[in-house]
Amino acid sequence: MPRHRMSAVRRLLSWYLLTADAGRRVVLPYSHEVATVPGERFAIPAFADAEAAMAWFEVEHSNTLLAMDQAMDTGQYDIAWKLPVVTDGFFELHAYWEEWEEIHRTGAEAACVLGDRLGEASNLLALGDAHMQGGRWESAIANYESALSYAREADDAWLTGFSLRGLGLVHEQMGDREEARQYFEAALEVFRREGVPRGEGMALLSLGELAAHLGRLDEAVSLGARAVEIFTTIDDEWSQAWGMLALAGALLEVGRGAEARKSLTRAAETFGRFKDQRSLAMTLAALGDVHHRLGDTSAARHSRLSAAELYVSFGEHTEGERLEEKARESADRDLPKGEGRIPPPGTFSPVQGGDG
Repeated sequence: MPRHRMSAVRRLLSWYLLTADAGRRVVLPYSHEVATVPGERFAIPAFADAEAAMAWFEVEHSNTLLAMDQAMDTGQYDIAWKLPVVTDGFFELHAYWEEWEEIHRTGAEAACVLGDRLGEASNLLALGDAHMQGGRWESAIANYESALSYAREADDAWLTGFSLRGLGLVHEQMGDREEARQYFEAALEVFRREGVPRGEGMALLSLGELAAHLGRLDEAVSLGARAVEIFTTIDDEWSQAWGMLALAGALLEVGRGAEARKSLTRAAETFGRFKDQRSLAMTLAALGDVHHRLGDTSAARHSRLSAAELYVSFGEHTEGERLEEKARESADRDLPKGEGRIPPPGTFSPVQGGDG
């Protein structure tokens, strides 16, 4: 490729990298941050809020994918591994699952070509998230373990802590709660020692959900409330909403249904503004259970039908049909014992920053 054309390609790819990173800092300000490229020569949009940043991504989604391909094809390997990292939250929040996995597979390959351990760890962590979301436990563990090893080589506390937490989430899904607890506590220690407050909050949430599974509801409420307090203090709106969703189930079980409803209503408003439709669907489904437990069957039916509509739009018809059936039942009978318990976010819990 002629030198002048290569220079033009580099400028275009750099603009996409810098703009996506500007959006990341507005939407998920405490997600993983990596050094990008010098930006003095570029006119980068100033996003007023998360809604504006998410709207940019909706428009530029296809072009962002093309930019990643071009970065690989032209040997711009630094941009090829960094662009997936800075756009990770956009792809995850929009539930572009196949593309989310593919961009990080490409990013890991690009970083490997450069021998860049930070780049490999960053992308392998996200691949672990993607594989966990898809229920591929063994491959998720392999990716998290590799990410953990490379993160320690790169001396990156954020990646180290979230790799440990990811391993805990997988083991929890596999039913090994004691090993999960050990990973969560190891992650919490890293986050506290290195001063990573969002990571501390996410580790506390994980420990709280584990406590709820074991029936230690007061402990679950205490841990979840502390996590939400941390997210509020650092002004991380999305994480605050996620914490409220995770906390609501324990609040409901200890008889604090009104607080659970208030938390879920606020979480739904935040997820709606952030255009995070999957988290919104989960929140509306949980809100339906809270409304029902509080005796408001009309509100329960509305929340469940709204959640069902969203799940159907994702192509998840089984979950949509299940919620439609619950909406029909909510008008004429009480829930069977245990049915109204809000499940923790579980499999779809974002592990890093788009990540959880």
